[in-house]
Amino acid sequence: MIKKHIFSKSIDFIVKSPRIISLKKLNVDPIFIGGCGRSGTTLLLSVLGAHPRIQAIDHEAYFFNKFREGVINDWVRRRRIEYNIIQNPIKKTAHRWCEKTPSNILYINQIERFFDENYKFIHLVRDGRDVVTSRHPLLENEYWVSVDRWVNDVQAGLNYRDNKNVLLIKYEDLIINFNQTCKAIMDFIDEDYVTEVRDYHLHTNVKKDRAWKGQVRKISADSIKKWEKEEHKERINEFYQNHKAIELLKELGY
Repeated sequence: MIKKHIFSKSIDFIVKSPRIISLKKLNVDPIFIGGCGRSGTTLLLSVLGAHPRIQAIDHEAYFFNKFREGVINDWVRRRRIEYNIIQNPIKKTAHRWCEKTPSNILYINQIERFFDENYKFIHLVRDGRDVVTSRHPLLENEYWVSVDRWVNDVQAGLNYRDNKNVLLIKYEDLIINFNQTCKAIMDFIDEDYVTEVRDYHLHTNVKKDRAWKGQVRKISADSIKKWEKEEHKERINEFYQNHKAIELLKELGY
């Protein structure tokens, strides 16, 4: 059974605008998405944002950040969460919220402490070779993610693979086996797999992201195995020089 979340507590001390009052409805375990950058975290947020019962925060909010740990207290963090949620109208049907910041993957322990284990976390992984050969949207001649970052972020998430509140999902499974993978995610978060999620691009509130270079679109396998292109040969050779990266590829079944 889903436990009630912290927003069930009174927030009457805040100005009672309609959006603030709507926060009280979001009383089911929040959903966090994390993983190394360029692993499909924005895509997954867009998919979940289409669900009538999920209020997706359409920007990276960085609720948990190494520069804030020890600086802000729980009260301030709670206010920041509330502030970010109400930046957009809250769905009348929503009863929980979802936030995606790739670096969430480094702060699962802090998330668990803050929410007293009443949360769900989806760790998205992707073939590291495709990750490190992904181009930066603003610097098209530059790669976005280093090999070391991919290794560090993936390993950080795998440290929690046995945690009942953490689900590991492969980007490739989300793309190639969309329905089956979405059903597994819905089972994990205890929600129904509804038509809006199947046709997420028509219903989501997460429609733009700098990584997409445009509007949200249907699922496509065009980004799988891009690393095999000749233009990435030197980059892939660099990847293969990292023994930890090779071990992680094998461990993840790539």
